[in-house]
Amino acid sequence: SVLQISAARCAVSTDTIVSAIAMIDSLVADQPSDIRSLLYLSEAMLYHKIYNYDSYEYNQRTTTETVPDDCRQWSRIHFAQKIIDLTDLATADSELLINRPIGNYKSVLAGLDSEQELFYPTLYDMVAYNAIELLSSFTDSMEIPFGKSDDKPDPSVVAEKRIEQLIDSLVMLHAERGEVAAVIKAIIERAKYVDDSKDYNELMLEGYEKYSHSEYSAEFLLEVRELGEKRADEFLHKCQDYLQRFAESYRSDAIREIVKSLTEPTAKIRRLKGRYMSTDDVMIDLSVKNVSKIRVELYAVDNKLFYKSNSSIRKEDMLHVKTLEVSCEIDSLSIVETVKQINLGRLDYGCYMVGVFVGDDDTNEFKPYLYH
Repeated sequence: SVLQISAARCAVSTDTIVSAIAMIDSLVADQPSDIRSLLYLSEAMLYHKIYNYDSYEYNQRTTTETVPDDCRQWSRIHFAQKIIDLTDLATADSELLINRPIGNYKSVLAGLDSEQELFYPTLYDMVAYNAIELLSSFTDSMEIPFGKSDDKPDPSVVAEKRIEQLIDSLVMLHAERGEVAAVIKAIIERAKYVDDSKDYNELMLEGYEKYSHSEYSAEFLLEVRELGEKRADEFLHKCQDYLQRFAESYRSDAIREIVKSLTEPTAKIRRLKGRYMSTDDVMIDLSVKNVSKIRVELYAVDNKLFYKSNSSIRKEDMLHVKTLEVSCEIDSLSIVETVKQINLGRLDYGCYMVGVFVGDDDTNEFKPYLYH
């Protein structure tokens, strides 16, 4: 197909990309509407690839009102305006694209699987989401060097408006058709690009509450990142609630991993200084989570053995120096591990290995540090 040919020719050099763009331009007019849409999108992707090759250079250039014939002489604004125009053309016949199931295009769309068909059920979804990704590269404000702003609007403003329009159309489309999985994907995209002034995690938790009746609500939980201590309990309960409702869903294993990460006792060495003077107390920082007590073991190692390969030193090759039992105050669960500082005291000159253990667990690796 034409789409496969253009993709194959999109190699590593800008010369071959420019040739692929010229080929698309020569063929696009004779294609049916759906293929024309895909070709306009492909052309936008190719221009974006050229821009990404040397975006710093393009960003520094002054924009001229006359657009150079060779796109490699363009500025960032020229690329933005061209990609906006091409994505507009790609999404123009939305009604036709909406009525074309994405599964009909497996021969020209690489990597299409059943899960993608679920979240992106129509050709319009595929074209619109790709257009959104391309446009998102140009949403930072740009200086307009010619004409009045009313005549030549900032392309970043246009790009933001197009993204909002495309996402709103996707939410409305799939809500009307009762396609919950696709609606959820569109809502997540809106949180990324349109509602970015709001707290992202809060939007994800709200989304889960609204769609918790559906197994696809897991998508909201999988988007949550870096919650503080106050929200970790709530997030854990939502994950456990999901598993009670949908124990065998397509995302249940991923949600179980989240629950495990939240509840599993963890203690590991976060930072070692590496070298100490003989008058220094040896301090180490530990990352701890969900533990009330940890055991820190210190072993001395022969200098020659240490320098030869400290990553493969066996426990029987080390001389036990001391064991510290350390209590940890745990107020609540947290995705973010808390830091506990341990003082090993002053040690004799030599090389040492440190191990940190939770309960009876002896599986943690020993970490080397050098002491002088």
